[in-house]
Amino acid sequence: MALQTDGKIIIGGSFTSYNGVAVNRIIRLNTDGTKDSGFNVGTGVNSTISAIVLQTDGKIIIGGSFTAFNGVTKNRIVRLNSDGSLDGSFTGTGANNSVTSIAMQTDGKILIGGNFTSYSGTSKNRIARLNSNGTLDSGFTTGTGTNALVSSIVLQPDGKILVGGSFVTYNGNTVNRIVRLNPDGTLDTRFISGTGTNDYILSIVVQSDNKIIIGGNFASYNDVASNKIARLNSDGSLDSGFTIGTGPNNIVRSLVLQPDGKIIAGGSFTAYNGVTRNRMMRVNSDGTLDTGFNPGTAANNIVSAIALQPDGKMNIGGSFTTFNAVTRNRVARLNTDGTLDDSFITNKGGNNAVRSVLQQPDGKILIGGAFTAFNGISRSGVARLNADGSLDTSFNPGTGVSGSTVFSMGLQPDGKIVIVGNFTSHNGITSNRITRLNPDGSIDAGFNAGTGANNIISSVLLQPDGKILIGGSFTNYNGIAKNRIVRLNSNGSLDASFNIGVGANNSVLAMTLQADGKIIIGGSFTSYKGTAMSRIARLNTDGSLDSGFTIGTGSNSTIYSVVLQSDNKIMIGGAFTIFNGVTINRITRLNENGTLDTGFNSTGTGANNIVWSIAIQSDGKMIVGGQFTTFNGIANKQISGLNADGSINTNFSQGTGANSIVYSVALQLDNKVLIGGNFTGYNVVGRNRIARLYEDPTLSNDEFEKSAFSFYPNPASTDVTFSNDNSIDLIKIYTINGQEVISVMPNASLYKLDVSNLSDGIYFAQVFSGKKKVSVKIIKQ
Repeated sequence: MALQTDGKIIIGGSFTSYNGVAVNRIIRLNTDGTKDSGFNVGTGVNSTISAIVLQTDGKIIIGGSFTAFNGVTKNRIVRLNSDGSLDGSFTGTGANNSVTSIAMQTDGKILIGGNFTSYSGTSKNRIARLNSNGTLDSGFTTGTGTNALVSSIVLQPDGKILVGGSFVTYNGNTVNRIVRLNPDGTLDTRFISGTGTNDYILSIVVQSDNKIIIGGNFASYNDVASNKIARLNSDGSLDSGFTIGTGPNNIVRSLVLQPDGKIIAGGSFTAYNGVTRNRMMRVNSDGTLDTGFNPGTAANNIVSAIALQPDGKMNIGGSFTTFNAVTRNRVARLNTDGTLDDSFITNKGGNNAVRSVLQQPDGKILIGGAFTAFNGISRSGVARLNADGSLDTSFNPGTGVSGSTVFSMGLQPDGKIVIVGNFTSHNGITSNRITRLNPDGSIDAGFNAGTGANNIISSVLLQPDGKILIGGSFTNYNGIAKNRIVRLNSNGSLDASFNIGVGANNSVLAMTLQADGKIIIGGSFTSYKGTAMSRIARLNTDGSLDSGFTIGTGSNSTIYSVVLQSDNKIMIGGAFTIFNGVTINRITRLNENGTLDTGFNSTGTGANNIVWSIAIQSDGKMIVGGQFTTFNGIANKQISGLNADGSINTNFSQGTGANSIVYSVALQLDNKVLIGGNFTGYNVVGRNRIARLYEDPTLSNDEFEKSAFSFYPNPASTDVTFSNDNSIDLIKIYTINGQEVISVMPNASLYKLDVSNLSDGIYFAQVFSGKKKVSVKIIKQ
């Protein structure tokens, strides 16, 4: 991890994605934790990055165990330009094994340490110095070097070099895991460490008074107990004034000095001198624990990297997935007191599936699902977002539906919200699979469901008269036998006038209401009130079966979505492949009487996997979400736009689509499209489980004005010209499968892109200008 002077953060490691976007082991983040789109490393490196150092000119040196960068052979060390591209002026064939530590000298020379035994074909045992162009500095004479791994290299102000690791000899001299070298690489005999440490050293920092702090897995220094952390005098002797007590109870992996002399440490430990400190702590200059730095429960796994900002905040990286019980996947920023900095959010969106999305009349957005946090803030199963996608903190559901899922929601005209799912409590109060919330998120005490449902409620539908229909897998509601569908009065009690008899013989998963009050239900049932009705039925207002709804043999598999068109025709989606004996793959339209509308997608093959949600637009076109990857034989990953006749709407250019299931599709009043699901990326842009699209449908936030942007010709055979009022910083071209095939940085408002080498087909372009972007479809022919 390295911090630039502009506050941006470069992180490296073993990761292959960030916030749902493929990034091979290195990325640069903006100050708010978002991915910096101006840093483009192409395919990145093919193995772990262990060290990152910044040059004063903005170039970046990285070391690790990799053997290639962006498809070019680069053995364990490479230098990048500030935009992430390969710096061709940095030469040499590299190291024959891992580079784990890098230090920059003021003269531009570069010290490297690791597990290598040669560099550019010359024998160099685990430590070497390079010239500024990457060639080996022959004036740095290490002799036989170290006999084992070098983990840390630090320069003193006088040019001498501190080296720590697992080694026990340097150039044939016994030096247990720490040594100081003269500027020419020879052993500094004035640094006397005695027997050194009894186990490896991972981190070294030098104080302004030239005292040296070391961290690692040792339990003693020069035969004196000093557990995992110690301070040495400048001559290598142990500083007895640094009193750590029993010290950390496990490995110290990273050390950083604050300007006030305090020491920040990260690692594998869970206590310091008997006081709980989970993998992150701050120590006073005398070695005592700084109790003013309180990270709470801190990290749930290793902290291996720390970068201190000028304002005292600290960026940390490691293997953790939570910090102080808040989701933070492997990178986080802390305030000076150890608390989480909420302005730095790497895991934007939900941390688990969003199953239901609703927009309020005021533009705010309700979401329900299996998530336990949104934007890193605790929200279990239900949350409300502001129109810009930020969490609406005025909606506070408390502990929510802890450990469970909200499958469906209904918004009443008075702003109250009915939520249903598989939960048995909400905010610590027993609520069996259904409850109603006030507009502020608190439980509505006026809604009394009694003992509620005895199994999952999957769907909720509000009638204009205030009554509430619920469907699911339950067979009992408030102690009364009710098979899979029931109607409630507005206060949560059973509506006795709704007579379902024996009800449905299997789950009711979807419902819609006609203008005449009749109710269409879909699910996995094959009978209703003892009458064969395969997975779809229409009920009269009293709960009886509507015999005028003639579906024949109906659907051969589950129906998950039922939506009514303005002409009273009925769209259905699900897992089915046959409807009334006709092959229909997972989506179709029925006439008002239940018969198949043969004019819908009459020549298409439909979806190749489940359709979970259908939303009908005002012009009759529709947006379909699910877990399919093709529609009508064309790549459409998890989302597709259809014309009113069921054919693909080619103006709906979703690019590579979502990278996992879309469970819910909802239309805003402004025609933007809200989608929720289990995805972590949309069209190669990170989006955790919820996204908003334009109708066209590029991602809606951060997009620059389309009136200022154009591209032509389309289709194209040899080149495409991109034009924008402001300078275009970056253009990326992807195949329909998400593979990046072109990446250029025009730095011009008008740019002609050569596409002659692309195969004929459909491609998607992402165009970046400043902090904004747009995605468009390009046809090459």
